[in-house]
Amino acid sequence: MMPLGQLLRVSQSDPLFNESDRTGIFYAQSWALLHYLIFGARKDSPGSLSAYLQAVRGGRSIEETIQSVFGADENTFQRQLAAYLSRGKAFRLSRPIPEGAGSEVTVVDATPGEVAAAQARLAFGTGNVDLAREQASHAVSLAPNRTGAHEVLAWVASAQSNEAEIGVHAEQAIKLGSRDAWMYLFFGSALQSSRDAQTVPAGELARALANLMEQAIKLDPTFQEAYQNLAAQMADVEPLRPSDREFLAAGKKRFPNDGRIIMGLALIAERGDDRRQVDRLLKETDSTAVDLSSWSRESRDLMRRRSVLQDLEPRVRALISDHNIPEALILYDETIGNTTDAFLERQLKTDRLGLAFGAAVEIARAARYAGQLGEARRQCEEILRWPDLSRNQRSVVTTELQLINRESLVRPGGNSDP
Repeated sequence: MMPLGQLLRVSQSDPLFNESDRTGIFYAQSWALLHYLIFGARKDSPGSLSAYLQAVRGGRSIEETIQSVFGADENTFQRQLAAYLSRGKAFRLSRPIPEGAGSEVTVVDATPGEVAAAQARLAFGTGNVDLAREQASHAVSLAPNRTGAHEVLAWVASAQSNEAEIGVHAEQAIKLGSRDAWMYLFFGSALQSSRDAQTVPAGELARALANLMEQAIKLDPTFQEAYQNLAAQMADVEPLRPSDREFLAAGKKRFPNDGRIIMGLALIAERGDDRRQVDRLLKETDSTAVDLSSWSRESRDLMRRRSVLQDLEPRVRALISDHNIPEALILYDETIGNTTDAFLERQLKTDRLGLAFGAAVEIARAARYAGQLGEARRQCEEILRWPDLSRNQRSVVTTELQLINRESLVRPGGNSDP
């Protein structure tokens, strides 16, 4: 058996495709692979072949496609194929003629529009994008209300990175009842990047995008990109619906190591104030088996920061209400010492400095109001020696010193405390 990687990467110019003494191996193993994809692989999902072709057509590599659709690397998948063929028997699908059906089969010629659309798909499938566009445009002129040609035009626009046309043709295909799940992803992507998206409230836009992704998943439950894009809407979507969690839970079951899907569920749990579920899901993302995109990692870090702050802030407020600033500062120091997140550490230090600064300035003002100008001046000079003061904080202390100096000129005793 030839290596699977070689088989899947054969092009029209490859000797395996053209040389008569080698094409037999190529066609025999191609047939065997297709049989396995249709009848043997992923018994829980009869759409394995469709999912595979859609993933490749969407630009994913062979390795990524095999891993996402079949849950195995290339070598493992080859062994599974070999085991399937070694059984020595093949499944055959037969469709009995329903009782009462006539013995005669009526053959109807394809319409010119159907022929042009089929030619467009064939051209696109063989990498001839320009011809595919030409044939699909011709098919639209012949049969504007058929989905196939619009689907091909959307795929062509995607291959050419033409965002405007992707949206136009994907939307038209959807309106005509397209069953191609990628049309919903294409249209969602175009909608998100359109100028109109800037004028729509974030929650409303996220809801529209989530609806599109859920429709794509209904059409193709193996569509990993749709689950990922659905997960990305969970921070903003309004209203959040039970179906959102149901779809993502199904996605997590199918793709348990997809970090984006896990983070989508974590965002839903956070919005429901389910801290235990949030912690459990965040812990899952620490596993080396989980594939974390940059969005997943950033979302996880932000969520962990929010969790720390949500725990810290009410405790600090309670201590401030009790006028126990020293204990509040100690609490900040303990939290800073326990974090390994550099961004959160900087934020906590900034918040701690703000609390300490406000308390110190109040002490200086209280001393000034009490006429203890020397003590007030010493307090302000001490504050100005603190590192990391902002320009605004330095300005506040400088203004306070000016007031102290002004009052020292009019009070008996000058700069001395009475």
